[in-house]
Amino acid sequence: CKLWGEITEIPDIGDLKIQGFCVEALMATDVKHTEFMIDGGCTHHMVTGQVNLESCTPFVAPIAFAAEGTIHTDARGSLTIGKLHLHNVLRVPKISRNLISESQLDILDWSVLTKGRKKAIWDNTGQHILTAPLKDMLYIWEPSLKEAFVADSKPDSLVDLWHFRLGHLGQANMGSD
Repeated sequence: CKLWGEITEIPDIGDLKIQGFCVEALMATDVKHTEFMIDGGCTHHMVTGQVNLESCTPFVAPIAFAAEGTIHTDARGSLTIGKLHLHNVLRVPKISRNLISESQLDILDWSVLTKGRKKAIWDNTGQHILTAPLKDMLYIWEPSLKEAFVADSKPDSLVDLWHFRLGHLGQANMGSD
């Protein structure tokens, strides 16, 4: 189907081999920086240029499309949203949808179940991570504000707790006067 394009393999790039992915992520005119499409044909997790990655490092690699030519990544890093923790996420400024790769989840031994117009994901410990409803024939997960902006873990110490609540007040300035 020309609407969705074909997956085109490109040469091995060091430790990373990237293949084309759903053309919907490239061709969509309505940019969705807060939504994540669960994609069975995507070889890597990919985010738009508007998503901030943790431990982000510059990384340029081509991604080939059968009908659309080549676009490039500009960085890779990690992404944490609520219970979702992804590593080796590629930032691709020219895509209009964030993509979660089912094959990358499978490599981590995570489970993906599609049933009742929903796609649910569990990590390798059996913890439910997210559920994405079918929306316009795509499985789309839109994190809640709580998932997107609230830390999922407890602080390691009282100093960390103060840091989370007060910002960058240095430990030296938190004396016991």
